[in-house]
Amino acid sequence: MPASVAMGMSKGRSLPHLGDLVGESVFTSPLKEKLIAELREKGFIWMSECEQCQKDGTLKRKQEREKHLALREAERIISLEEES
Repeated sequence: MPASVAMGMSKGRSLPHLGDLVGESVFTSPLKEKLIAELREKGFIWMSECEQCQKDGTLKRKQEREKHLALREAERIISLEEES
């Protein structure tokens, strides 16, 4: 576990989401899977599982931001293909 997370937990701070610590890529490794399992045992959850993020709109805003960024990247790639 990263030292900064352990220090925050010892001071009673709220836990960050798993995605903030290990990323949200569909690609994984045995080491990453082990880290996720250890963090889940300690109470860490994904943002999509967080009731507070669902209630206050944080999850929806994150999903909308990611969708917007993906569309912009797709438009950029298409414009590069059209130029060549």
